[in-house]
Amino acid sequence: MMTIRKSLIVSHIVVCILPFLMTFFVLASAFGGLYLYAASGNHVIAESGFQFNVMTQILRTAVFHSLRHHESLSRYAWVMEITDPVATYVAVEREGTLLYSYGNEKKGRKDLDMLRKEGALDRLDGRDGNGIYSVTDEPDYRFAEKEIIGDRPCYLYIMAHHPEARTDSAIEKAVRAVIRFILAVLFAFILGTSYFLSRFIIGRILMPLKELERGAEEVRKGNLAVQLDYDRNDEFTPAIETFNVMAWRLKQSLEEKEQDEERRKELIASISHDIRTPLTSIKAYVEGLLDHVASTPAM
Repeated sequence: MMTIRKSLIVSHIVVCILPFLMTFFVLASAFGGLYLYAASGNHVIAESGFQFNVMTQILRTAVFHSLRHHESLSRYAWVMEITDPVATYVAVEREGTLLYSYGNEKKGRKDLDMLRKEGALDRLDGRDGNGIYSVTDEPDYRFAEKEIIGDRPCYLYIMAHHPEARTDSAIEKAVRAVIRFILAVLFAFILGTSYFLSRFIIGRILMPLKELERGAEEVRKGNLAVQLDYDRNDEFTPAIETFNVMAWRLKQSLEEKEQDEERRKELIASISHDIRTPLTSIKAYVEGLLDHVASTPAM
């Protein structure tokens, strides 16, 4: 049987786990939306430096996660292929070997050669061998990152171009709609959880209190035979049991008091009867003396 203390602990655990569940729900919804968007043949275009930075963060997370865990890049190909194949170029290299490429290779290679000529890729060699280079010069965006994985240098290149005649207004509207939906669902989830936990805790406290209130009202009315019915084993159990014992002892005490009163009455009646007999004889004798019916030597 779950006690109130355990119920409170469970409710606190649920409250602590709730943010993680909410975060998982948001991430799952976001990635699910991206997957469905990519599966339907739609593509994303980087229209601003902010959008390009968000795009690079998603792509680099997928790429380097695959490389660190020795997974095939094709597993996350849908993430990279959500970008527009004409306006974007993505390439992954390891020790000079091309592992994966996607998008407008002609323009992407041209931009990559430009970065090499400018010496931008030399800046990727930091103290630990890793480095990041990013430049957002609208309408062209370039990103390069180097990371040492298993003592082997791995490179990620992302080149994007924003065609003036194209826009992602449709996906932006869809994203806003999805965000509103997620917020509404999270709000409903929080309210539902709070309501359930409140009912769960308050219900376990109010029920025994109402039972104690019922017993006290019966005692006030004079019904000392009342016994509370409580089948749980929690913090209220000793109080319920004590109340039942108290009511039983009060009833026993009242019955004993009534019995003592009956015995007192019987004792007084018996004593009165025993005293009445000689008094009657004395009274009759005295009356006889006063009426000179009887005489004594003292007379």
